[in-house]
Amino acid sequence: AGQGFEPMTGVETEHSILQGDDGDMIEILGGDGRKLRTTRKAARLVVEANKFASEGNMAKAVERMGPAVKEDPSLEQMDSESDKRLVQTVQAFLMQGQKEKAKALLDRYYQMKQDKGVDKESWDMIKLVEAHVLYYKTVEDWPTMAEWSEKALAMCKKSKGDKSREYAQGLSNHGLAIAPMERYEEAEKCFTTALKVQEEVLGLSSPEAAQTCHNLALLYRNTGRYSLALPLYERALEVWRAKGLWMQHVVTCKDAAMNFHASGDTKKAIDTMNECFAEIKKAPQQMQDQVATELGLDDLMSQLKGGALPITPG
Repeated sequence: AGQGFEPMTGVETEHSILQGDDGDMIEILGGDGRKLRTTRKAARLVVEANKFASEGNMAKAVERMGPAVKEDPSLEQMDSESDKRLVQTVQAFLMQGQKEKAKALLDRYYQMKQDKGVDKESWDMIKLVEAHVLYYKTVEDWPTMAEWSEKALAMCKKSKGDKSREYAQGLSNHGLAIAPMERYEEAEKCFTTALKVQEEVLGLSSPEAAQTCHNLALLYRNTGRYSLALPLYERALEVWRAKGLWMQHVVTCKDAAMNFHASGDTKKAIDTMNECFAEIKKAPQQMQDQVATELGLDDLMSQLKGGALPITPG
């Protein structure tokens, strides 16, 4: 079963949930392992949400969970699964270039939380806050991203502590927000502090540490410190290769290629772009051209090969 709720083994199978009267009370098991008694009608909606989630249709999954919670408000105690789906749906919309849909979903969901009386500074709001950070990062509205990343950072520190995985992620996101505003020293401190926590809590080869390495490398590249950026890009690439994370691999390859070119090694930049194009072929067919276009990979390779790309930071 996908993310969210799963039928309880030995109590109700997915097939049996679909049989019987709407008002029957049955037990389901949440993705966090907690049991909950609910109506068969609500459980059916949960099954549908899981089906859509497993197919990658997060928008439909979220739509199904809404009526499920309306049918049985007690499902609200497990609504963190809906929050996770929200982030995934916003991410999917943004990858498809549907920024207006992403913003509309965020606004609608935020209003729903307010209507339910959820404290906007409580930990229950963290996924929604992180979704705003993601949105404003994608549209490159750095001041607004910084406002939301500060909120996330404060929530993480209050609820999880400043040595936590969550706080480290918040620091890395905040560094990404403030670096484009030329707050370079603050951003570097965010990244280095985040990396130290991630290494201690998650390990040197964790995806979170690799992403922070990438973020710090980007800061160094954009401020002309190419030699400092290189080992960080290489470290991130090692993790992406080992974990099979093709999207992160492609993005880091592109940035590393630009770093090689800026430092005067165009041949290495072209070799790295070749790795980038080989990696993108691992993506689902329908996404390959879309991602290549979104990242401007063909144009970058043409400029590198034609000598048309100036050797400057950024």
